[in-house]
Amino acid sequence: MTAPDPTPPEPGPDASLDDLQADIEETREDLGETAQALTHKLDVKARAGDAVAEAKEKVVETTTTSDGSVKPALPVTAIAVAALVVGVFFWRRSRR
Repeated sequence: MTAPDPTPPEPGPDASLDDLQADIEETREDLGETAQALTHKLDVKARAGDAVAEAKEKVVETTTTSDGSVKPALPVTAIAVAALVVGVFFWRRSRR
C-alpha cells in the first residue's frame, strides 16, 4: 500500500491566474528546498565539520558543569593518574 501524495493537485483548466501563480511559486520553493538539501548532502566537508562540532560540544557538555567549571571527576582522575606515575617511579627506583 502506498502513502498518499502529500502535494496538492495542480490547478485545473478552470484555475484563475492567481491560482496558477501561487502554484508556480510553491513549486519554485519546493525546488529550492530540494536543491539546498542536495547541496548540503553533497558537501562532505561541511558535514564533517558539523560532526566534529557536535562531538566537541558533547565532550564539553560531559566534562563541565552548567557554570562552565570542570566537573570534579576529571581533576580526581588526573590526580589519581599522577599519583600512580609517581608511585611507579619510586617503586622502580627502590628496586635498583
